[in-house]
Amino acid sequence: MNNLNLPLILTIIFSTLLVIIILGFIINYLHKKKKNQNNINLINEIFISLGGKENIEELTSKGSRLYFKLKDNTLFNEEKIKNLGVTSIIKMSSKTTIVIGSIAQDIEKAYKN
Repeated sequence: MNNLNLPLILTIIFSTLLVIIILGFIINYLHKKKKNQNNINLINEIFISLGGKENIEELTSKGSRLYFKLKDNTLFNEEKIKNLGVTSIIKMSSKTTIVIGSIAQDIEKAYKN
């Protein structure tokens, strides 16, 4: 190998690394976009399970828990919400708590917007 080929070899190596890094960023972006869309769909399904956003009187979250008070509790579809990944439902006299995971904060944000 002579010294004339060294700049060409370094250019090819640098270009290849640059393409790999750019592809990594693109794949990461697409993965986050898909995950975000899945979360939006899940949040919408949760609102439907609660009888719609308009049926929610109060809604707050803390950690993995979602606390809410509904205007009409008969619209609350427990079976559907359990199928969406809720691990626990705790009913009190006027409020209900569900354990749903890290998406609880995203649900609260979506409710307030």
